[in-house]
Amino acid sequence: MSISIKLQRGFSLIEVLITLLIVAIGLMGTATMQLTGLNSNQSAYLRSQASILVYDMADRMRANAASAIAGDYDGFKFKASKSELEGLVSGNCTATAGGCSGDGQSATDKYEWAQNIMGAGSESALLPGAIGEISMDENGFSTVSISWQELDWDGNSDLRNTSDKSFSIKFLVE
Repeated sequence: MSISIKLQRGFSLIEVLITLLIVAIGLMGTATMQLTGLNSNQSAYLRSQASILVYDMADRMRANAASAIAGDYDGFKFKASKSELEGLVSGNCTATAGGCSGDGQSATDKYEWAQNIMGAGSESALLPGAIGEISMDENGFSTVSISWQELDWDGNSDLRNTSDKSFSIKFLVE
């Protein structure tokens, strides 16, 4: 009895399908890593913008120390909306050749800060759902804070939910 052995050449269809499946899973993993990286970059961008805005107002208050100590900035709160921005009064310090008073400068600072929170010249806020606040405690320490909303993963489920984030600094104006 003779046994003939045939040598197989090339790939079978099942081998090709398994290879395609492995490559597809790898590509989906790569795409997931890219999306996670983009989300992390967006979150870092929003934190950076919040930091810039908070330190901007702190520097404005330090530059106008007399008005800050007098409480001209205390209690200011701005929720990023076009209607609320239109309700603010600018001190018009940029239009005055001789400068302006401390009160006028604080009004201008608050107006320009609100414009920056809104994303000056934009139809949408620089930070989604942004709220900027300035407060002063009885010891003279000022707190400038910004809160905003961003999409974040919920630890209890596989869904992304809106979460509140904030950035603030506390400092003494002298």
